[in-house]
Amino acid sequence: NQTAFLYKYVFDAQGKKAVGLKLKHEELFLPKFAETREAIRRDTDIKIIHLRRDNLFDRFVSWYLAAKVTRITEIHSDDARPVIDSIEIPIKECHVDLDRSAARYAFFQKMFQHHPIFEVTYEDLTGERRSETLDAIQEFLGVEPRELTSKLRKVVSKDLPSLVSNYHELAEYFSNTQHARYFWGMTMDYEKKVEEQINQYANNALRFFPPAAHKFWMRNFMFPKMKHVFGVPDY
Repeated sequence: NQTAFLYKYVFDAQGKKAVGLKLKHEELFLPKFAETREAIRRDTDIKIIHLRRDNLFDRFVSWYLAAKVTRITEIHSDDARPVIDSIEIPIKECHVDLDRSAARYAFFQKMFQHHPIFEVTYEDLTGERRSETLDAIQEFLGVEPRELTSKLRKVVSKDLPSLVSNYHELAEYFSNTQHARYFWGMTMDYEKKVEEQINQYANNALRFFPPAAHKFWMRNFMFPKMKHVFGVPDY
């Protein structure tokens, strides 16, 4: 009985201020974990720390390397880092994974919307905001903040344009999708594309609208429309 095990053993604090468990997105979708998933969903007193990658393309490349190239999931020193010249990412497989990952994120955010939830990204945990992010997580859990360290090292240190041989092909393929922002320079290209189109419409509109009416029209109607047409993400 998974529910009984969860409460009898996993959530038995034994004097500690906080205890918990780790479950991956894909594990929560498995039928064998359905009872555990439902038990957690029903108990809205359980705090959720939702860890995700902001850049889903980075996530896919990491998974692809570990599953199909290096067969290495973690290293504890720089000397253990595998040497990788370059890899080619299968475009269709990548597209399916990005869509699936985005849908999973949305699904679990909705599933646990009534829980106390802390959203955290891998980028925050490994970047410049690491220290303040870890402090915020400990505060969320109700424990006294302390310095946290890890012996784990990045398996791959190369930037993706250098690592992925067909990076620019992928960037072009995804340029008109919701995933365009995961590729270096694509968001900037999108913004430039939209700005050029808006300026074109603006020049045409000035012939027919007085300045005040034109400004209102552009702000409230034209710009939102162009953002939708070209898929520029909101931040």
